Parts: sequence; structure tokens; C-alpha cells
Amino acid sequence: MYDADNIYPQRVRNAINSSGTATACTNLLAKHLRGRGYRNQKLENLIVNERGQTLADVHRLLCSDRAMYLGYAFHISYNALFQVVSIKHIPFEFIRLDIPDDTGAVVSAKVHPDWARETGKFDRNKLISVDIYTNDLDIIYKQVEAAGGFDKWNGHLFYYSEKSHLTYPPAVCDPVFEDVLTDAGIKMWKFRGISTDFMANYFWLFNGEFASDSERQEYVDSINSFQGVDDSHKIILVECPVPSSKPELVKIEKQDNDKVYELTEQTVMENIIRIYGQPLALHAIKVQGQLGLSKEWDEAKTNYDERTADDRDKLGGVFKPILELWYTGNPSTDGDYLIIPLTGLEEQKTIKPISETVEVGKLVALQQIIVDPQLSVTQKVNFLVAVYGIDQSVATSIVTGSELPKQVN
Repeated sequence: MYDADNIYPQRVRNAINSSGTATACTNLLAKHLRGRGYRNQKLENLIVNERGQTLADVHRLLCSDRAMYLGYAFHISYNALFQVVSIKHIPFEFIRLDIPDDTGAVVSAKVHPDWARETGKFDRNKLISVDIYTNDLDIIYKQVEAAGGFDKWNGHLFYYSEKSHLTYPPAVCDPVFEDVLTDAGIKMWKFRGISTDFMANYFWLFNGEFASDSERQEYVDSINSFQGVDDSHKIILVECPVPSSKPELVKIEKQDNDKVYELTEQTVMENIIRIYGQPLALHAIKVQGQLGLSKEWDEAKTNYDERTADDRDKLGGVFKPILELWYTGNPSTDGDYLIIPLTGLEEQKTIKPISETVEVGKLVALQQIIVDPQLSVTQKVNFLVAVYGIDQSVATSIVTGSELPKQVN
């Protein structure tokens, strides 16, 4: 069960879709996870299923699920040689893990498009059982046999959870779920306020009771028509069973809750943004003490690229063991599954041998400087940089005997 009612993913999805802040945070995280796509263009453009989707298309969908649920899934189809012939995204909310077997292992899952019955009655004909991915051929043979043959076997489901292996993960926004609901509620409060001028202005105390609903509605319609189209529904009709001497119009005193809601709105917005670990500048929120939003935004973008680097790398490499079994051969024989971050890759230069930049005759003099006991480390480093043009980090390593940097800027 995914929560007590088994519809936790659907509840999360609906809440996020109703909250402007949560939607923005989820989309921004997905964007940084996807980055600029695979550096390896063979992977980026590889057609991976009969729908004509590329690996880039599937990767983008996985990033969206990961940004919302802390999990994602995709389906794998094979040919009779157990080579992979298709990779398809499966919406994370469609999946429910089966009960563990006698050994405590979860070996299969159920896939259905409408666990929450949002489209009506639960259609069992749409329920599909799929085995959890494994690369153990002995287990795969047993899965095929248990299904009644290869033609009845539904292939594999690759299921990933940030919580732990084959365990339902909480949503990214789970710790601030009430704030997400509050953000959505404030939006509706504003809408109702604009639609009705925030509330009715008067009670109309009617002398007596109406004989029927149609008579009451006719009376209400007459009041609204008297107010005009723009001002209708600002008077609430109240029937008085005990007759008074005359009908009475009572003014409703309004409370000014704007400042209360303004503070609440700001608080819940920052709480949601914080749980996603996103700099406020990425949401066009100026931070006090910063000079310019443009510069701050560039720095924040780089900062968030760095924060999401591990998750981006992990998600980019998830297809590696699958594509090693690709039916036309491994499309990434060089093993390059790097995703380019939004801010791009830093250009780095490899270290050139000193012999290529320093004349052979001067190498002896350079060596004497390095071993000269009368010069300090700083003096030696400065001399190598200024006279011989050696990179400072390399010069420091040579003088101090520390490990050479692998690359220099």
C-alpha cells in the first residue's frame, strides 16, 4: 500500500499541480536534472521504442518523475535472445509494488493508469503485472516459465527509489506537504475574493418563510436583478420564521485579512523553495544585501547545478546496464553517459610536459632553483611562474613535492 489509501502519488501530483510554488520548484529541479542532455549524441538521439521516442525523450520524463516523487520507472522489452529492443517510460504514479515473496524480496509490480479511480470505476482489465528488472539469466528464464512462455511474458520494470531498493519513496515536498496545500488554498481564496468582491456585503432578513424552493429562488433572482450583473450575490437572504415588523438589511462588517494572508503566503513559499534546496534568486526573489538580480541569478544557477550534480549523474547513467544488452550493439562503447549541466562544462586544459615549454639548456637552471636552500617556497614558485611561465598550481606541486593536479585551467 502506498499510504493508507494507496493513492499517495496521485495526492501529491494533484497538490503540486494546484500550487504555483510547488509546480515551479518541481519544474526547475527537473530542468536541472535533465540539463542540456547527454554529451554523447549517439545516446541523445537513439530511438528506443516503437513510438519513435529517443533516449533523450525517456530521460526527460524520468527527470520529471524524479523531481516530483524521488523515484522513477521504465519498462524494458526483449527479443527471444534476451537483447533489449525497447525502453519506455512508465509514469511513477501508475506503479504499485507487489507483496514480498517468502524470502522477503519484491519480484514484481502492478501497473495501472488510474489507482485513484479519477476516471470512474477501477478497470481491472487495464491491470498489468510486470517482473522487476534483473540481469540474472537464470532468474529471467524462471520468470518467462512462470508467465507461461516468452509470448506471455511482460518483460521487466526498472524501479528506482531514493529511499531504498524497491521501497516507496516520499515525495520531494513531503516534509512541507501542508505548505503546498496552503499555497493552493491561498490561491483559491484570492480567486474567490476577486470573483465575489471578497464576500457578501449584507444580510437581507426576510419577514417569514417561503412556501416552496421555486418561490424562494424567484425572490433571490429579483434581489440580484435589482443589484445589477456586476454587483449581484452581494446580499445573502435569511428567512426569519418568527415574523418581525419589517424586513431588515443588515451590513456585514468585513475583516481585513490581507496582511495575514500576505505573511502566510511568503512563509509557505519560502518553505517549499527551501525543501527543494533552490536559491531564491532562481524564483526571481531578490535576497536582501545583493546588488543585482541578474548576477545573483547566474550565481544561483551555477550553485543549483552543483547541488544537483550527483542526482543528475546517477539518473544519466541509469541506462548503462540496459544498453549494454541493446539489440544492435552497445551505443556507448566509450562509456560516456555524462549529462551536460545547464551551465555547461568547464573548459580545462591538460598539463603539458615542462620540456615542451622550457628549453633543454634551461632545465638545469630550473632544477637548481628548486633545490636552492636559500630561497623560500614562495620565492621558488613565483620564479617558476614569472620566468618559465609554468602554471602556479603545477609550480607549487613541483616545489613542495605534492601530487600534481590532473588538469589546470
